[in-house]
Amino acid sequence: MTVEIEPHDGRMRFTLGPIEKVIVGAIGTALSLFLWRSYDSITSKLDAVVVQQAVTNQRLGDLTTQMTDLPSIKLEVAKHAVLIEQNSQQIQELRQTKGLK
Repeated sequence: MTVEIEPHDGRMRFTLGPIEKVIVGAIGTALSLFLWRSYDSITSKLDAVVVQQAVTNQRLGDLTTQMTDLPSIKLEVAKHAVLIEQNSQQIQELRQTKGLK
């Protein structure tokens, strides 16, 4: 195991021995593998987020459509409330007339 630093053309030259070269190569390979796996994981999660965003946008569109129908629904509910009240009054009148007979 040798690591040498020697002057060369006015600069310091750094040389590695054979074992150090293998260690540096293994570290570089491990780092490359880690970065590749991280990138792959992040892109797959981003794809899932894009799909979820599309679903959310569709649901928001549906809700917006339903909200535009809300005034007409309120009107229908009010009409049905009036009909229920009229029917209740008619039933009460029928019971009263039945009791008189």
